Formats: sequence, C-alpha cells, structure tokens
Amino acid sequence: MSGFISRIKVYHVNHGIWYTLKKIAYKFIEVILTIGMVPIVILLRFIKPFIHIRFGSVRSDMIGHFVFDTEYYLSLKEINNNKTLDLFYYSQKLIPNSQWLIMVNREITIHPLVKIADKANHLIPGWEKYYADMNKSSGRDIRNVLSITKPHIQFTKEELKRGHKYLQKCGLKPSDKFVCVICRDPTYKNEYMNQKGKDWNYHSYRNSDISNYEKTIDTLANKGFYIFRMGKGVSKNIDESHSRVIDYANSKDRSDFLDIYLFANNYYSVLSEAGIITVANAYRKPHCFVNLAAIEYAQTWNSNSLTIFKKYWDLNKKRFMTFKEIYASGSGKFLFTEQYDELGIELIENTPDEILDVSMELHHRLNNTWETTEEDEVLQKMFWDFFPKSELHGKIHIRIGADFLRQNRELLN
Repeated sequence: MSGFISRIKVYHVNHGIWYTLKKIAYKFIEVILTIGMVPIVILLRFIKPFIHIRFGSVRSDMIGHFVFDTEYYLSLKEINNNKTLDLFYYSQKLIPNSQWLIMVNREITIHPLVKIADKANHLIPGWEKYYADMNKSSGRDIRNVLSITKPHIQFTKEELKRGHKYLQKCGLKPSDKFVCVICRDPTYKNEYMNQKGKDWNYHSYRNSDISNYEKTIDTLANKGFYIFRMGKGVSKNIDESHSRVIDYANSKDRSDFLDIYLFANNYYSVLSEAGIITVANAYRKPHCFVNLAAIEYAQTWNSNSLTIFKKYWDLNKKRFMTFKEIYASGSGKFLFTEQYDELGIELIENTPDEILDVSMELHHRLNNTWETTEEDEVLQKMFWDFFPKSELHGKIHIRIGADFLRQNRELLN
C-alpha cells in the first residue's frame, strides 16, 4: 500500500513539473512570436492613411461582459462613424454561451493570432491609437448610445425559424406575447463556472429566491402571457400547473440558443442580478430589474424599464437604512458579500407583492394605461435628487417602481 501511495506522489510531482515546463515553453514561444510580430505591426502602422488597423480583446469568460461589451462596441462604433479595421481575439478560453459566440463571430473579426499582434502593438510607443478597447464600457451605457441605435448582432432566418418552432411547440400562436423571468441563484456559477474550485460566495449578495416571483408569474399567466422561467442551472423548480407557465430552466429543451433567442424576442422581462440579463439590454427589450443590491449600479440608461431594490437592514440599529445613509456609508457601491457583512447590513429581498407591483406597472406603461400621479413625480424627484452623481452614469432615464417608493417613503428622508 505504501508503495502505491509513493507512486501516486511521484506521479503528481512529475505531472506538476511537466505542466510547469509546458507553461514555460508556451510562454517562451509567445515571447518569440510577439517580438517577431513587431516589424509587421510597425508596417501596418505605415498604411494608416489608407486603412487604420487596431487590435483588441473580447472578454468572453462572463456572459454579462461577453454580451454587453460586444453589442456596446458595435453601437459606439456606429455612433462615432468609426472606419477602423478592428481585429480581436478571445482573452479567455471559457465561452459561457455557444450561440452568442456564433453570432459575434459573424459581426466581428476574431482570430487567435491577433493576441500576438496586440502584445506586439503594446511594445511600441503610440500603441493607444492602434488599440481597440472593447472593455472600456465596464458593462454600462454611460454614453446612452443604446437608446439611439438598434441591435447589431442579429439572428439568421434559419435561427428565427428555429426559435419560432420552439414557441409553437410550447403552444404559442403568432399573436401571443411572452415574458421571461429570471432569478439569480448560486447554481450556475457553481456548476458552470467552478474553475479550479473557485468559491463564488462573494457574489451571494446578488442571489434571490424564485418563490418570491411566483405571484407575478401566476398573475401574468392569468392575464394571457406565456411565462418562461429562465436560467442555466437553477436550484429550484417552479409550479408548471398553469398551461402558460414553462419552467424552461429545468426543461430538456434549454439551450444556449434559446437562452439568447427568448430574451431577445420577449415582450418584457422580470430580471434579477444574473449576467444573462444583458441580452435584454443588447436587444433594447423592456424589463423590470428587481432585487438590485448595489443601488448605485442601477442601469440608469434604460428608458423603457423600471427597477426596485433590496432593502438594507441595519443589524446594529435594528431598522432599515435610508437612501442617504446607504450612500453616505458607501454601501450603495458594495460588490462583495463580505462588505455588507462587515458593515452589519442584511439585504432584504423584494416581497412577492413588490415584484408584482413593479411588473404590473411596466405592463400598464407598455400598454399606455398607466396613470402617474403628482405624488409619484414628487417621490421620483426626491429619489434622484439624493442619488450620487458619479462616473457610473450618463443621462438618467430609468424610473423607480412607483409603488415601491410609495410604500417606502421613510427611506427618502
């Protein structure tokens, strides 16, 4: 037995050494190729008067960045009437959605050798003029370009037929509308993003319970909408007893293609803090953003959407924090669970009624049947007067759910 254990130890040692040697060899080859690419990059700079070539990377490991960054880059390029020839490479091997990969590859020039050219470009002074920075948006439309452009990453006719066929299978007629509902829980990260045993608990503050969405799901289904519960890896099932409610996340039909197609073609969505919700942004779809924890990261550029927040319970004072207190403490920008814990803040999820109220408000707004009161306008103004001005926001278009502000007036003091 001891001999067997010894052989295992020797194997792991040798395997580790071999892995390290391979990494060193790959790095050495990359350095040689990068140095060899420098003259080519210099030559390409000389042809700038005729064609301006730039190099850059696409962040592909997180679905939120992968979707938002690519669409935002194309929108910004349209606005700026940018005539450069931009060449990209994927900066990570992990691809969270194969369908989005296919669609991006149709619109953007991608090649692994561009990584070498990009590294060579960075070795030469003046590299900034030849660098295509796709990640500068940081997932935020601070320039409000999405509201004045149309989606650039489109489906083919064959893909649209494939999507229509699935909707027909679910019982939808061409005149039927459907709503996507997604509730973030830790299952996706743990099952699909668990690289080298990474602990994703630092993002647990973003999670919420799908049970709190079921009242909204039932109400919308009773109003004639089909409901698709979205998600790629979820911890709970939902009740599918209503004929128009589809627990798509737990269905054998769930696919990367339908994840994109459904969010891109729905009537509107009820969303929480899951990365896939950026598809709704990319296709300019109306949505209710509920259970937002980091208040100062509200997606303020969405003029056709509403949002409501988790409430901050102060464990020391035994009461909810006001918005002024949240901003003053800096907790409105916290992006790690530990930060809330250290400050003694318990995040309280939106109630079933709060989620239903904001969902129905958006429904009425989209049908032009919503009536805004003078009180609602006063409460909106009070909220935004307190809201901190920062680099996270351009012109603010989004509205806070009317009933949420009515029921939480004390938080505006």
